Amino acid sequence: MDSKKEFTNDKFPVMFSFTAGPNANRAIGKPEGTMQRTLNKRAMNDYDFFKECIKNALRSSLDGMAADDVAIAFAAPLWGVTN
Repeated sequence: MDSKKEFTNDKFPVMFSFTAGPNANRAIGKPEGTMQRTLNKRAMNDYDFFKECIKNALRSSLDGMAADDVAIAFAAPLWGVTN
């Protein structure tokens, strides 16, 4: 494999999409931070509900990207479900 890299001045449109999913861990984050603002007490005690919340958050994010004609989406791992 050739290790030579070629860079061009081509431009490609990029869209960053952030998804706020539920947090089910009271010990994470600062009281004024996003992690605590998304704390879901039901998700803390009901793992099936937590997984459904994560699925819906991801689906909503992907639907929004599709509505904006995003052709390629990279999804970050969703903690608690993917690890």
